Amino acid sequence: MGIHSVNMVTFLISPLLLFACFYIIGQKIDLTTDFLSVVLSLFLGAWIGHLIGSLSLQFISYALYSGASFVSWILWAMWYSFMVAFSLEFFVAFAALSMAYIVRKRSMQTGA
Repeated sequence: MGIHSVNMVTFLISPLLLFACFYIIGQKIDLTTDFLSVVLSLFLGAWIGHLIGSLSLQFISYALYSGASFVSWILWAMWYSFMVAFSLEFFVAFAALSMAYIVRKRSMQTGA
């Protein structure tokens, strides 16, 4: 059982919870009129969230090892957070918002 099963459960549940939360939020958002603000908010939220996590990890690593320059560590954390935020959370959340919007529009058209 151990740590590998915990990582696997986290790997499976985290995107599902993210999708479910943003699907519920997406039912209340008009994606066509608020598209730019929604996309910008999603991306900045994912990037800043990863940046906070990466920078805190980098501060701890720098305090323990302090081999490289501090500026290079911060630049690495910013670039890494940018790539990770744009690859997972952004697309899962945007897919959920888009699906909720499509389902809501279709149900309004059919009168259900």
